[in-house]
Amino acid sequence: MSASDLVVGVQCGGSDALSGVTSNPAVGFAADLLVRSGATILFSEVTEVRDATHLVTARAVNPEIAKAFIREMAWYDAYLAAGQADRQANPTPGNKKGGLANIVEKAMGSVAKSGSTALMGVTAPGERVTQKGLVFAATPASDFLCGTLQIAAGMNMHIFTTGRGTPYGLATVPVIKVASNSTLAQHWPDLIDIDAGRIAAGSASVEDIGWEIFRLLLDAASGKKKTWADHWGLENDFVSSTPGLSRKSLPRLRRPPQPNVAPASRPAGTWASKPTFVHSTNHVHARCPILSRVFLRKRVGRTRFIFSCRISKTESPNSAEGDAPNRRSPPASQIL
Repeated sequence: MSASDLVVGVQCGGSDALSGVTSNPAVGFAADLLVRSGATILFSEVTEVRDATHLVTARAVNPEIAKAFIREMAWYDAYLAAGQADRQANPTPGNKKGGLANIVEKAMGSVAKSGSTALMGVTAPGERVTQKGLVFAATPASDFLCGTLQIAAGMNMHIFTTGRGTPYGLATVPVIKVASNSTLAQHWPDLIDIDAGRIAAGSASVEDIGWEIFRLLLDAASGKKKTWADHWGLENDFVSSTPGLSRKSLPRLRRPPQPNVAPASRPAGTWASKPTFVHSTNHVHARCPILSRVFLRKRVGRTRFIFSCRISKTESPNSAEGDAPNRRSPPASQIL
């Protein structure tokens, strides 16, 4: 199979402190090889590249592409503001246990997967990609959502890096798993395709692992080799949105009734009534309602959602708690 026929999605999940040093830069090197060979590379995960906006816009092929990228980041900022939410959930507890201190470190590692070539296009969630070269296909950072929306964008091969480990897989495209550390690769020898931890050990370079990823990708695309995910038949259902609180069931936050204050005039702050947990109308639905309806109509009877929801007090942007880099990050609209 010719490399020019490939639309390769790159994604990371369960990242650790080595992801931005070993596996992601190696994927970025492979991405550069693929772009030079005429392929299309999709990198995504709005929530994780948000704090590296200045690095991505500098690579845009023209000002219009840079503005389109900023538009996706600004939409995310506005979405959080509308829900009175912050970004303290990222990095995740697993990321922190793996050594990632804050979202800025995670963002630097995330964009490393995109390589060094010019950004040729930006698409909204679920929009079909038509450009060649490097394209930012906007998606959430959730493994399952990102994979689903990259498939909708036209992906036919997938590279997935992990430091903490995940059983992620897709039925419609081969998934190449790249471990950021050798401990994980040795623990899961029948799930990890490539051990990028050898870079940290000094037994291989970023270029060596990058070439290894490139060759395995071509072999898997041509049917010469199988990835471990394909070998074991590991796959996730299509998931087009995250279960959570719907906007209909929770239009706003309110404080409990105060003395001499009518319920209708309570100031914003805490719950007015017990919220209902339903399938959320989140930013994928808002940006791509047709895609959501199609997937849910076909899959809702078979899809199994395993998730947990936690309601916690939302801190003010000026709160003393939380990640300092998150609080200092400027709005995306001010990047340029």
